[in-house]
Amino acid sequence: MEITVTVVVPVATASNGLSNDKLYELCKQYGKNALFWRRKFLALLPEVAKRRLYEKKGFSSIFEFSKYLAVV
Repeated sequence: MEITVTVVVPVATASNGLSNDKLYELCKQYGKNALFWRRKFLALLPEVAKRRLYEKKGFSSIFEFSKYLAVV
């Protein structure tokens, strides 16, 4: 089963009138979201290792697999 997630993220730039406080809040929000998805990815790794999926996809190790897919 393959799951595809598409996330649309508004671009935050100084030219669009964001205050420092709003920019800071967006940084915290995006950081929290990144942590959430990183944890979800990490939770999949034991099953990836058990199935040796990393080898089937052409990676020499689970570490290479993780680095390539999630910069872990």
